[in-house]
Amino acid sequence: MLFVLWRLVGQSTPEMYCFALGAMILVQLVVHMRHFRNLFLFRAAASDAVRGRIEYSRRVILRSSSLELLEFSGLFFALFAFTHSWFVLGGGVGCLSVAGKHWRLARRQASAAAQAGDYPETAPATHGLG
Repeated sequence: MLFVLWRLVGQSTPEMYCFALGAMILVQLVVHMRHFRNLFLFRAAASDAVRGRIEYSRRVILRSSSLELLEFSGLFFALFAFTHSWFVLGGGVGCLSVAGKHWRLARRQASAAAQAGDYPETAPATHGLG
């Protein structure tokens, strides 16, 4: 995809290519940072550092993800204000786009749970520690 984008617009408007590259790479960087944090958290939980059972509904996970991506988007937009880097702007727009998608999915999950007569905050767990 990047090769095709470079062939189409990269030579005439390299800013557009940098924007797309930033949107892809920086969103993935944010996702990988979240995976590393979860790896640390779940390894700590497996070593008796956490006791009991924790359950998150899908709606809570999606809302949390949306908020975190929104925070990174704000960080990238602030960096863009100082650097004027199209790469960083692409990362901000990419994170904002995924944050919006997760927020819409959380709302859809809540309405589906309400139609089913289930309470969204007590829906089946996606992460459980026992």
